[in-house]
Amino acid sequence: MYYAMAGISELEIPKEKSLVIYISECQNRCLGCHTPFLHYKYGDRLIDNFEDMRKKLNDLGAIKTKEEFQEDIYFNSPIVDFAKTDEALRIRTTKQGDEKHIFITYKGAKIDSESKTREEIEFGIEDSKKCAKTFEHIGFKKVRTVRKNREYYAYKNFEISLDDIEGLDPYMEIEIGLEDGNDYKESQNSIFEVFKQLGITDGFERTSYLELLETL
Repeated sequence: MYYAMAGISELEIPKEKSLVIYISECQNRCLGCHTPFLHYKYGDRLIDNFEDMRKKLNDLGAIKTKEEFQEDIYFNSPIVDFAKTDEALRIRTTKQGDEKHIFITYKGAKIDSESKTREEIEFGIEDSKKCAKTFEHIGFKKVRTVRKNREYYAYKNFEISLDDIEGLDPYMEIEIGLEDGNDYKESQNSIFEVFKQLGITDGFERTSYLELLETL
């Protein structure tokens, strides 16, 4: 998947301006597509491999803290379609050596058009199978399972991750914790500044891994 271009459009939502990011190598081939050139490789890939990025992180002063395998089982609600409301509910199982942890995570809709900033609620549980069965009994349905190997790096108060996702190209994420009520804009700008220090100034992907896999 390649970053092609970005721009402002008034065609996506009537009477509204939208930030549009064009990603090439699209697999959908929709009938009457108005951007058929995006069916093919066009533009720049954000990260081809992690070797260069690991070096940049080391030069920046980021410290690798851990590496783990993650399996995320996503569910859709019986009340609303999370694909339309931009929400997510998942059961995450992480494995690092002999250690295994399981979490339930709810993610709210993205709150701006520039990043993946959103409310996130997460807590630990003991049994993923029992939890999944409970979800299904009350009407939730499994959507997809996303698997990846993730490397974690710490830099100042940022958490940086390099993700090797099953079925996708390599990706990098930078996160920062934010207390309720705090202005997220300042934190968001600081994240973009770290990207800039790593040599990344465009090609940002706001689409979730689940959404990317659903388009294949």
